Amino acid sequence: MIDIQAPVREARNPELRPHPAAGVYFDAWIRAYSAPAMLVTLDLDVLWTNGAAMAMLESGEPFTLAGGRIACTDKAQAADLRAFLLGLDREPRVWIYRTSEGQSLLVRGEPVRPPGEAPGAALMIYPAGASAQYVWGDFGQVFGLTRAEVSIVKRVIGGERADVMAEDLGVAVETVRTHIRRTYNKLSINSREQLFSLISPYRIR
Repeated sequence: MIDIQAPVREARNPELRPHPAAGVYFDAWIRAYSAPAMLVTLDLDVLWTNGAAMAMLESGEPFTLAGGRIACTDKAQAADLRAFLLGLDREPRVWIYRTSEGQSLLVRGEPVRPPGEAPGAALMIYPAGASAQYVWGDFGQVFGLTRAEVSIVKRVIGGERADVMAEDLGVAVETVRTHIRRTYNKLSINSREQLFSLISPYRIR
């Protein structure tokens, strides 16, 4: 659960208290964050958005504003959104919104309960399966992989087929398969499941 009072309450050491310019830096950082993010009440009132969320709401797809409240473009999913918000307890949860194009969006919700105010939620929205949304640690250095092998591993974990990778990279399919075989040998694994289990902890959204 997000407790917005925690930094104030816990900063007993003067060196840990917020710098006077911290608010300016925080505002610049969160507004530039690439994923749509917003704070809403459980009644769907929009309290705050970052730049990406504002652009999404103004475009009207897949969510929009109606009387200051977030609304689903697909009205059939509106009740699901409300139920998702009401179901947030102490832990973050993810709701899947299905777009009219058949794609899925992952809506990460985290409960926010500021003292003296009604409960709300922090929402962040990601396209399902979009590997570009991930930020990767340097697992190549950890496992002794070449730059080419690292690139292929990221694509394998993203679900790409060898022929698609080859076409996109401008190489032969056998070249891609060779990189995969060498990577498996270096990691002492023999399946995509093992690769995913070993490497996926090195990526974050």
